[in-house]
Amino acid sequence: FFSFLFFFLVVVVVFSVNDFKMLVRLRCKEGCLRVNVQDNGTIADLLEGGNSELRKRKSKEKGQAIAQDVKYESIYNPQQTLQEAGVKKGDLLYLKLESEENRPNEMKRGEGAMASAVCANHGPNASCVQCMINSRINVHRVKETTVKSFQMDLTAGTKFQNFVLNEIIFEVDRVGILYGEVTTSEDKHEVTVHYIYEPPQNGEPNSFELKEGWKDELEVVDSLATAMGLVRVGVVVSHAGVMHNISTKELLLLGELYQPKSSKVFMFVVLAILESGEPGMVVFEVTKRFFELFWEQEKGFFCVSSKPAFTKTIKEIYVDKTYTTTIDNDYFILPVAIQPYASFLACEFGIENREGWGGRKEG
Repeated sequence: FFSFLFFFLVVVVVFSVNDFKMLVRLRCKEGCLRVNVQDNGTIADLLEGGNSELRKRKSKEKGQAIAQDVKYESIYNPQQTLQEAGVKKGDLLYLKLESEENRPNEMKRGEGAMASAVCANHGPNASCVQCMINSRINVHRVKETTVKSFQMDLTAGTKFQNFVLNEIIFEVDRVGILYGEVTTSEDKHEVTVHYIYEPPQNGEPNSFELKEGWKDELEVVDSLATAMGLVRVGVVVSHAGVMHNISTKELLLLGELYQPKSSKVFMFVVLAILESGEPGMVVFEVTKRFFELFWEQEKGFFCVSSKPAFTKTIKEIYVDKTYTTTIDNDYFILPVAIQPYASFLACEFGIENREGWGGRKEG
């Protein structure tokens, strides 16, 4: 009788203890953690339980917060009780790890909005149809420009054009970096170019090469622009006898010069012989999607193809309902009208980096 009574009491105690515990699942990039926690415990207790499970897996990760959603937008107060937080037995919550700190405002290559997130449907090593859709790199043709107006200082534009026409005579390409202002109203941009900086370069037929040390000189020009309240707003390139609007090499230069923290919009200007037989400038807005891919994907995502008007990608992209690794560069540009403008700036100094082409003669 006493043996039976002892066994009965042990069973009652065991079941009583288990009745006060509940299983909660915590999803993180280490997988799904199953945590037993007292139902009168707190979110902090649940967090400690999650970290205990991570230690059992010999993981170097450590949880810092628990959230209701996979994007960690609704994070629980650690002092809340599970009942106050509405956490129930069997719930699936999300454990934010210390390695998942918020990214800085200024993007780094490969660390943009397309960085991978944990799917709520399964663990980190699995995949589903929704994962495939979410991870797909979509590119579509943009139909409407965000640029309301584009103005270029008449003197700056004329001096660049005259140099190409009279000195280079379109024998080689010439590149310049546009500096100016961008004002934005209701998601529409007004771009004004005040001056053109020509970096040290070697022109080639239908191409150009920037000389070693050009970035050091660019830093000085950027400092002067900042002092005047101006920023980089685009690039101008002379084209001679080519059929494409923009080459991959030019796209990559635009991506490198674009400043994610300060650039609202970036322009590409082509000086070429128009269909009328007269020289003129054609202006394009470079799409936001190009810069997203340039900065969010790893370095080298875009690469030169055998056709100048097309760009290759190291990963498949989804274009016009088709997976491909080659895209027409025109997907990344939109035509914009150009208007003359008289800047408040004036310069009588010789123009730098024109050695060998009659440089410094023109003020």
